[in-house]
Amino acid sequence: MKPPPPKPEPAKVEPPKPEPPKPEPPKPEPVKPEPPKPDPVKDDASLRVKKSMADAAGLIREATPIYQEVAGALDSAPADKETARELFRKAERAHMKLGDAKILYTSVKAEAPDPAVLTRRIAQLDQLLESIQSVMTQLKKRFD
Repeated sequence: MKPPPPKPEPAKVEPPKPEPPKPEPPKPEPVKPEPPKPDPVKDDASLRVKKSMADAAGLIREATPIYQEVAGALDSAPADKETARELFRKAERAHMKLGDAKILYTSVKAEAPDPAVLTRRIAQLDQLLESIQSVMTQLKKRFD
């Protein structure tokens, strides 16, 4: 018997090559807890208080010499109407500046580190404002 003819070998199919291993992505650093951030609202309020207090102090510094000039001139009793008008305008400027300072102090009193200090300053401003109002009334009588 003849040996059977050789069977052709089936075509060899190579198995798919495995993909080369991918390098591992770098591991993220462990998350460090962030330091507590300052409260922006509190910081904002603190900055607002400081700015308002500085602005109010500036207004008071500007009004003081005007107030002193008007009070000093009133003692010498200006007789002419034009001098009385000029003093009245100066008194109005001092009154406006002191009134604005009072508004600034009042607006930040609740957030201030020491509200009692602002309470005293506001009371002092009230006295000055009353005094200037009285001076303005006297001056107005002289030129009306």
